[in-house]
Amino acid sequence: MKTTLYLTRHGETEWNVEGKLQGHMDSRLTELGTQQAKWLRSSLKDIHFDAIYSSTSKRALHTAEILRDKQGMDIITCDNLMEINMGTWEGQKGTDIENTCLDEHKAFWNTPHLYEPKNGGESFTEFQYRIIAAIKEIVSKQRGSNILIVTHAIALKVIMAYFRGDTLEKLWTPPFIHPTALNKVIIDETENVIELYGDISHYQTTRKAVGAIAYQGSKFILVHKTDRFGEGPGAWDFPKGGCEEEDLSLVDAVKRELLEETGTDKYIITQLSQLEIGG
Repeated sequence: MKTTLYLTRHGETEWNVEGKLQGHMDSRLTELGTQQAKWLRSSLKDIHFDAIYSSTSKRALHTAEILRDKQGMDIITCDNLMEINMGTWEGQKGTDIENTCLDEHKAFWNTPHLYEPKNGGESFTEFQYRIIAAIKEIVSKQRGSNILIVTHAIALKVIMAYFRGDTLEKLWTPPFIHPTALNKVIIDETENVIELYGDISHYQTTRKAVGAIAYQGSKFILVHKTDRFGEGPGAWDFPKGGCEEEDLSLVDAVKRELLEETGTDKYIITQLSQLEIGG
């Protein structure tokens, strides 16, 4: 008997944009966050869910309500699906925490298995026990079903690490869990099969433009989106943040910013000379 879990993160929130940690605190979905949930809903439209579970956090529940759409069932809320409790860090910007709690912040993001919270929050071991117990209970109650679970980024990293057989030491191994990233796990009597992990193929860019040209010195590039959404190829806009230290070239900078802004790296990057663009 196969049980299929579809696990996703809530859509982008106001505090995501502001760089604030949320944990058990909350902020509303942004316009893009709502759209991300609608994109995922469209991607899942042919799947019938036998049950929908959500964290009790409003950002997750709002996402679950969008995903439910016209499927006539109640959303089952669960406190144990909430994000890791970050104590007094919640509501603060990550950069501020890094400045005031350097060692603790470094342990959180680099050695989670050794992280010992001094902020009144949970350790990763405590959180792992809570979130995995919730998943096991859901699977036990819904055997043989298609189950949609809406939760949070770190929660999903812990859940997927469990199904991968990874220790907490390897928790931050890629992929990053973007808003509404989809994860799919098939469970049967003998094995767990991970079919999707951090998938954002349902993303569609909302920053369309007639043309997109980036330049640095005498180097110019033109960016075209590939024909992957059935709308035909075209040029697409992107933020003009410039090169950062880790970027090897202007092309690398554009690819990075496109991925950060639109959630996809499926672009054609064309190098141009000044002559080709009439410079």
